[in-house]
Amino acid sequence: MGKKLSKRTKKFAKSGNLKKVIDSRRKHQKDTKGIKANKERKAAKERTKPKADTLTRDPNESDDEMPGKNKGMTVDDFLQGDFMDDEEAQDAASSGSGDDDEDDSASFASVDEFEDEGKKHVTELSELAKKDPEFYKYLQENDQDLLQFATAQDADDELDDQEEGSSSRVLKEETVKQWQAAILQKQSLRALRNLLLAFRSAANNNEDKARDAWVIDNPSTFNKVVITALKFTPIALKHHLPYRELPDGRYKAPTSNPKQAALVKLVASFFSSIVRFSSQITDSDMNVLVINESAKLLPYVTTNRRSLKAYLKMCLELWCSAHDRVRIAAYLALRRMGMCADASLLDMALKATYLILVRSAKDSSDRTLPSLNLMKNTASELYSINPVASYQHGFGYIRQLAIHLRNSMKVKSQTYIPLAPFILPILTTTLAPSSQSTGSTLKPLDAAAHIRVPNNYLKTRVLNESILEEATFLLGEWCESVQGSISFPELMIPVTSILRRALKKGKASKGVMNVKVLVERIEDGCKWSETQRGQVRFAPGDARQVQSWEDSVNVAETPIGKWVKVQRKARAHKAEMKAKAAIGEGTVIVDSDEGEDDEDDEDGSELSDSS
Repeated sequence: MGKKLSKRTKKFAKSGNLKKVIDSRRKHQKDTKGIKANKERKAAKERTKPKADTLTRDPNESDDEMPGKNKGMTVDDFLQGDFMDDEEAQDAASSGSGDDDEDDSASFASVDEFEDEGKKHVTELSELAKKDPEFYKYLQENDQDLLQFATAQDADDELDDQEEGSSSRVLKEETVKQWQAAILQKQSLRALRNLLLAFRSAANNNEDKARDAWVIDNPSTFNKVVITALKFTPIALKHHLPYRELPDGRYKAPTSNPKQAALVKLVASFFSSIVRFSSQITDSDMNVLVINESAKLLPYVTTNRRSLKAYLKMCLELWCSAHDRVRIAAYLALRRMGMCADASLLDMALKATYLILVRSAKDSSDRTLPSLNLMKNTASELYSINPVASYQHGFGYIRQLAIHLRNSMKVKSQTYIPLAPFILPILTTTLAPSSQSTGSTLKPLDAAAHIRVPNNYLKTRVLNESILEEATFLLGEWCESVQGSISFPELMIPVTSILRRALKKGKASKGVMNVKVLVERIEDGCKWSETQRGQVRFAPGDARQVQSWEDSVNVAETPIGKWVKVQRKARAHKAEMKAKAAIGEGTVIVDSDEGEDDEDDEDGSELSDSS
């Protein structure tokens, strides 16, 4: 075994620049011969013209143009050997392949062709010593590294001999360690291929032994294979197929490379195994490792939409349902996908993220609200990557929401907007329901945590009370917003008359009492406004004076303003107690049907919290 090659020499030998270097060396040799021939010609004028023509021919002229010379294997023939034809055929097959169902075993086997190229280089270089000894001697004197490429294959050959000599397909830890050494020291693609085949067997749980290359029957070996494949694959690929990092944090897919077609197919197959493996594990640490390491490989699959969609689906499922650490890692993987220079990947990620967020929000509750907040915040960060693309997506989604609200208003559904014309029908129908409400042991419905009412709440007294409480508060906020208007008493005439009529049909309950207190506060607010505007000395048509009077009104000191302030304080206190109870602090909040009005019932505040 020859001396160990440096990393620089190995990288050069595999870079595909051998043809350029040899041509440059050959041209330099010819130039040196030409200069020497000129000197000899001046010193010996008796030389014949034909010989002089031979010595003074154009140094750029190819040896192939000289008949009868180097009829066997030449350097040019070497550079146009079978291994290059194999690469071109492989690239063409990769670019023209559209069969997604093809067995990905070919993806692993094709990598060996690049390892075999080294052996072909060694063979051709040894033949070069026999066919063109003069040029081979020149290379020995001027470029020893170029001739020492043969030693780079020795360790891989030993590894292959060990694998072929073993009749058992059971994988041992010693074999995995050899793969690790081969990848770290020589960036061996053959070792990488064997490692990914072993990972595929691990992802399949040895269920398809006829297709799997290895049988893993030891938990320690299983873990070593998984961790090694996840950790070492990005390292090997970064060496053989580097991609470009842009100053703004984005990245571009690898440029044209003889190895690109085969390695991209290899990574696509690896992604399929990762998706399959992720669906089988429940450990959070392993999930984080899988996501973090696989995200480093995204630049190599930007053109493979099938692999990207499967990987995107895997990340979104973890983002919406896994542990917080796993969900953060999944978000970072989504962000990594969006940072590609190809804008279509960001569009794909934004659309899928929005859809999964909307679907998750349908089943909102006190328990899922923190999870939804995390999804909402991370989705906002994702949409901030490209404001232009996000605007286009947001415009379409907001328009869809507007159409949905418009249609809901037309069919008079329970979707409402906080304005009196839409809130009053909800209050009147709830105060005097057409059907009898049934009793239930369900806890009060939290409107802040639910987009739609669960089915088990329908036609229950608990639902009616929850709707009355929420609608009463919203109507009170709207009345507060117009309390500063000089025409407040006139605006409230239809509101108070409709509510008074509905209260006569309602049965005594907590919700009915809240509505009754609100009506009283509205009437007090009307009297307050009439008293204040009775002191003015301008006509209603004086818009400037009217605006000045409205600006001077301190709504917080009005009867309706005080009532809303107390209600907000009570709701904030209840939300705080619920948050503490959710994490095991404080007391549990239980809403009861009985309550007493705070401050001698003047403000109508219902503090129904009991421990």
